[in-house]
Amino acid sequence: MFTFMLGAIGGALFSGSYVLLNTPRTGKENQRFVKEFYYTTKDNVEDVSDKTANVQDALHNLNQEVNKLQLDFVPDIMHDVHNFQTEAEVYKRRINDGIQEINTEVDLLKNRIQAKTDLPEKMENNQ
Repeated sequence: MFTFMLGAIGGALFSGSYVLLNTPRTGKENQRFVKEFYYTTKDNVEDVSDKTANVQDALHNLNQEVNKLQLDFVPDIMHDVHNFQTEAEVYKRRINDGIQEINTEVDLLKNRIQAKTDLPEKMENNQ
């Protein structure tokens, strides 16, 4: 990778020098062109550098927010979930006890109904 970069930079310098030496412009025009190119490139590099710094700051702020969520918010939510589960367990037991009572009453009613329907049959069989 280093060799490639060194070759690319060397090629750019060599070809730039060749073009400047063989250009139909005067020396003053070439100087002005090089200065403009230098300042434009410098401004572009500074702009990219500033934007990179902004992105780094934004990533740092995002990282801080995520850490804050992990340290403050998530434990609070887990505590609330645990409390909700504990409260729900009480209601769940009450509901299950109620269902059990209803099932017991239904079974008793079934037995009574069955006993009443069996009673006429027993009376007919006895006569």
